[in-house]
Amino acid sequence: FAEAEAMFRRSLTLDPQSAPARVRLAALTLRRGDIATANSELDAALAADPRVPEASMVRGQLLERQGRLEEAAMAYRHELTNTPASLPAALSLSRVEGRLGRPEEQERALRSAIQANPKSPGPYLTLALTFLQREVRYTEAVELAHLALQQGPQGQELQLNYFLLADLYNRLGDSEREHEFARLGRSVAAGSGGNR
Repeated sequence: FAEAEAMFRRSLTLDPQSAPARVRLAALTLRRGDIATANSELDAALAADPRVPEASMVRGQLLERQGRLEEAAMAYRHELTNTPASLPAALSLSRVEGRLGRPEEQERALRSAIQANPKSPGPYLTLALTFLQREVRYTEAVELAHLALQQGPQGQELQLNYFLLADLYNRLGDSEREHEFARLGRSVAAGSGGNR
């Protein structure tokens, strides 16, 4: 990250008006916890180009980090208005809506993410996990988790997928499938792939 930050700073010496470079620099400085610099770089990026991509996403992350959740949700919504298929913005919006105690809005954000990114397992998994955590709609959560599997998750996402299905089948009283998916999850965790 330090090397990337140095490169973006170098690019700004060549083109001080580069709004995309300032947005990336804001994201990097926010990542290391420098909120003041991140905010200043975002302001400069938006002054150079009010429609610069990802600025609202980074603004949302900054606001969320400060605990300003309502404003963060607005920033993520703004990013989705500009870039409807932005999976990071949709998942961030759903997280914030969950933190704000608005499950209907959280679900709406995830369903929009599924619609905009039907080949990505993440939104399916996140919505299924949301239902599990809220202890509602287990059957629909199972369907969502199986849809996620069809999208080809890899690594930790595949492991989560299997363990989520094991937990859901446990709650539905299907011990055979629970054990099958728990075994597959352990197999992925052990590094053997967990192929069915």
